[in-house]
Amino acid sequence: MSRSSIARTIRALRVDSPATPRPVGAGGPVTPRLGWTRLPLPRRPHRAAMGALLFLLVQPPPQAMALLVGAGLAGSRQAIVDVLGDTLSAGPCPRRIVSLSPSVTEILFVLGVDSSRIVGVTRFCDYPPAAQRRPVVGGIVDPSPEVILVQRPDLVLAVRGNPRPLLGQLGRLGLPVFAFDDRTGLRGVGEMMETVAAVSCPDDPARADSVVAWFRGALAAYESWASAIPPAERPTVYYADPEFPTWTAGAGSHIDDLMRMAGGVNLAGALPGWPQMSLERIILDQPRFLLLALPGDQDPARAYKELMAKPGWSGLAALRERRICWIPAARLQRPGPRLVGVLGELAACLHPDRACPVVADPAGIVRTAGTR
Repeated sequence: MSRSSIARTIRALRVDSPATPRPVGAGGPVTPRLGWTRLPLPRRPHRAAMGALLFLLVQPPPQAMALLVGAGLAGSRQAIVDVLGDTLSAGPCPRRIVSLSPSVTEILFVLGVDSSRIVGVTRFCDYPPAAQRRPVVGGIVDPSPEVILVQRPDLVLAVRGNPRPLLGQLGRLGLPVFAFDDRTGLRGVGEMMETVAAVSCPDDPARADSVVAWFRGALAAYESWASAIPPAERPTVYYADPEFPTWTAGAGSHIDDLMRMAGGVNLAGALPGWPQMSLERIILDQPRFLLLALPGDQDPARAYKELMAKPGWSGLAALRERRICWIPAARLQRPGPRLVGVLGELAACLHPDRACPVVADPAGIVRTAGTR
């Protein structure tokens, strides 16, 4: 089927008017911070469009049966409800998965989903290296429905940052879409990993179980370690991306949890979500440490120089005296299993004289991701 035919199919099924949000659970509204809705099905889809769609979705890829047998996916998944309150029906394990989020892509690989089953990722999915060899379907906010359809997925995994019209569009085209809220705390990241395993049917279930247990065990170890630090010895920490330094992480975010479990106190901990603080307030509060997300294309010296050059920022003693915990942005900002390593680095930065927990990874869970 040509790409122009797919485009005509999409245009024929498109609904441009907004829809009423679907309920979550027992009749409650969709959580406002997600900002997603499910769009209604058109009552009378164009016949030619439906015929083209049927051809696209029913025609199996040539290697489908070989993949099914070779990957050992003869099992099935149970019905499960996503963060929008929509149910992913029980059925066969997915053979062709499209991921619209770098965090979900990373989790799929680390859980042991065979790379041949991941048939679409975003241009930002750069870890593990094997993810960079998978077909690209666009970005996080601008994935292409035409390219997604060409991959003939039987499961599309999405997150909050993906555009809601696209998700509704894919659903109307008959593609199973499952959505996560990745704006969550560290325990929520563990739950997301468990749910990814439930909907994706990893090729190595034992490895997937080990990953989730390892992640939760690491959090418990640091929680216990941090609880033994007297409040007077917990330094205040301000998190920022040097490019947008007044935007920070507040309560309920995984970065807030990182600071707390690493023995620190979040300067913005009384604010919810991902708030903006005025420079005047930050300088008035004078955090003991700065936790800065290091851009992927910069070294700390250059990022430091640029931040010092921003008007007013030299008023921060922590910046002038270089009390800075630099963590690469791709690991710090992405909810996933590598946050265990980030937790260790941050704890060592805030408490260099304290022995941090040693979290063993005997199976090389993160190191061996994507080698299948």
